[in-house]
Amino acid sequence: MKRLIMPVLVAAFVACGDGATEPADGVPLDVDFTLQLGETAAIEGTDVSVTLGHVLDDSRCPPMAVCIWAGNVTVVLEVSGDGTLGEIVQVCSNLDICDDSWRVGSSYRVHLVSVQPGSRPPTALEYSVTLRVRPERNQ
Repeated sequence: MKRLIMPVLVAAFVACGDGATEPADGVPLDVDFTLQLGETAAIEGTDVSVTLGHVLDDSRCPPMAVCIWAGNVTVVLEVSGDGTLGEIVQVCSNLDICDDSWRVGSSYRVHLVSVQPGSRPPTALEYSVTLRVRPERNQ
């Protein structure tokens, strides 16, 4: 029985992969799109792809609460394209903490539009992030 457990565990691990989905074909450039944790979007007409890695930090003020500051949510993305391969980056909702966008090569910029839900959910799996990839204006 013990001899069967290890091969079954290895097969299950291999079948699960890394949890990322395959890139979705054709997310239009300069249009908002939403990703769940581990999902990847490919940007139509480009070689850019964006994967939502995880939410690193969420200190936003809960709804209906009185807070002295709005807080921040930091999102970790993996971006590829325009000469970059699998670059791990952070974007923030509060510009005092870090930028809300990241330059991809010299031609594109990934912008953080919003993070749902509006405050920290009970589990990290409930996060989704809305992003937009735009052409870089300062070429």
